[in-house]
Order: sequence, then structure tokens, then C-alpha cells
Amino acid sequence: MPSSSVCENATTLQKPRQLIAATLNDLRQQNTTGSNPLYPALQHFARQLKSLPAEHQALVSQLLMAEICQTPDLPTRFVLRLMSDLSDAICEGRELPYLTQPQGF
Repeated sequence: MPSSSVCENATTLQKPRQLIAATLNDLRQQNTTGSNPLYPALQHFARQLKSLPAEHQALVSQLLMAEICQTPDLPTRFVLRLMSDLSDAICEGRELPYLTQPQGF
């Protein structure tokens, strides 16, 4: 359950919620074969997240944890967890090694 600080202001939560929903929607709509649809979607999520103010970035992290706890669908929870890891890394100024440009074999 989200903390009371997360639930205080619906207007403040609007952009972070839209970012999470848009990323999940993009992943659901991609029809790619032979490639990893997570990479471009997570890269896009990272760019969008970095453009938000720090307070919204922190809200995204909190909302993602709440979504993970409330989502029964395992594949969606997996993607939410990746988004959460990425969000935490951005808030802490870190890069995630599994989101660097993929290299050929």
C-alpha cells in the first residue's frame, strides 16, 4: 500500500502515473520478432524519467513499488521491477549495466 505522502496530491502524481502507464502500454503494443522490446522501451522510460523534476522521480520509484505489490500478473511485475530498478538508479545517479547499448555476438 502506498504511503500517505504518495497519496497526498493527485495532481503531483499525474505525470509519474502517466509515465508508468505509457511505458507499459508501449511494451504491450510492440510487435517485434527476434529483438528485445524491453530495451528501447526502458531506454525511453529512462529518458522521460530523467526529464522529470527530482521530486517526481522519487514519486515514480514509490509508485512502482506499490504497483509491483498490487499487480498479480507476473510478466507485468517483472517489467515493473525493471522499471523500479532503473528509477532507483536514476535517482541515485547510477547507470544499470544491463541497459547499456546491446553488443553483437
